[in-house]
Amino acid sequence: MPAARSPRLIAARTASSLALGVLAVLCAGSVQAERKTVCTITVNSANEKDALRKFLPKDKYQFVELVEHGRPEWLESACHAGVQCDVLVISGHFAGTNFFSEEIQTQEYLPVDEMERVSCSDSCPGLFSNLKEVYLFGCNTLNGENFESDTAEFMRTLMRSGSSKIEAERRSRELNSRFGETNKDRMRRIFANVPVIYGFSAKAPIGPIAAGSLTRYLQSAGTGEFGRGQVSSRLLGQFKTTSFGTTTGNVTTSDAIPSVANARRIHSLQARIFVTVLMPRRMRA
Repeated sequence: MPAARSPRLIAARTASSLALGVLAVLCAGSVQAERKTVCTITVNSANEKDALRKFLPKDKYQFVELVEHGRPEWLESACHAGVQCDVLVISGHFAGTNFFSEEIQTQEYLPVDEMERVSCSDSCPGLFSNLKEVYLFGCNTLNGENFESDTAEFMRTLMRSGSSKIEAERRSRELNSRFGETNKDRMRRIFANVPVIYGFSAKAPIGPIAAGSLTRYLQSAGTGEFGRGQVSSRLLGQFKTTSFGTTTGNVTTSDAIPSVANARRIHSLQARIFVTVLMPRRMRA
């Protein structure tokens, strides 16, 4: 007949079992909490996304595709769903104002203005606020040259004020080179405080080529570097024959809030046109 267990021993073992159970739950929750969320916006090639999904371990990374085909408000939908991205990967042709697809039948695209709206909107505080890294797989996404659209706006302003077309074109290009905003400037504003923003200053490789570079990088460096918010020299090395480069987001100040900064930029440019061109002309009149 087995010896009777004392109530004290039973209580101790019960407490120990409960403690182990709580510890297991906490450990499971910790592992789940440590998973990084990789958000993808795929409006053209899915090759880059597919390469990352293949090599990044599922117990450490979860993928969320933000594009919902057939739903124009897909970015707003992600905001309402409470998605919080640790890494953002955007793939699409880039024309300065939009990311778009080369496929005519593809309706989805990503306006840069919408990215700005989401970045500074109180209705979407979490989508981009925790980003550690951004990957912009599109041509000229980090181009440091000024927007032609700014030159055109300067030109229209000067012509409305009485300048000839030739004079307006010359002065507008001069003003744009001094005061205009570049793609790189705009991405730094949109992704304020993001430690690492990767992109291309000129032509970008097509999807399968970019995916091959990502694959070789992940095979050689492992997955430990990805999403840490630190520039990877090994990743840059895999794209060394391209215009691939990196920058950081603006440090948060009032000037780094996209909506405020954009308004200030427009007003500042208008003021500079007035001071440098229109006011001297009126004083001579």
